[in-house]
Amino acid sequence: MLWTRFDRSHFEQYLSWYKDPELNRWLGPMDEEWLDAVMNEEDGIQYAIFDKDEFVAVLGITYGTEQQPFTVITDIAINPAQRRKGIGSRILAELNRQMPDIKLDNWVVYIDPKNHKALTFFKKHNWIETHDLSESNDMIRLKANSLTL
Repeated sequence: MLWTRFDRSHFEQYLSWYKDPELNRWLGPMDEEWLDAVMNEEDGIQYAIFDKDEFVAVLGITYGTEQQPFTVITDIAINPAQRRKGIGSRILAELNRQMPDIKLDNWVVYIDPKNHKALTFFKKHNWIETHDLSESNDMIRLKANSLTL
């Protein structure tokens, strides 16, 4: 898999993925405002991920800070034509290689409790639910317990 920084050349194809109702429900709507935010992002990175020259996924990450020490996976979008081929699993396994300086227990993801597929996916990969009373959102936080398959 080839990970490259997401840029404007990826956007048109990525936008077409949002015709898929499931992707649009959980990560949409997708628009130019999102693209502008990604192009000017300073506290994270958005990756375009390719497998054998095919654009298969987009991964968003926000880096930890002193105030919020976790590195957050903000989104994983798999090309709808490439679902159920293990791409998401390969991305999680690849995190260590791509970002070796980030400790395992610093990875978290926030998921809407109604997004059962995402919750199942991360739990299948040994991510565990954590609770923090200082968080006042309606999302479930999961923390990496393993980044391997």
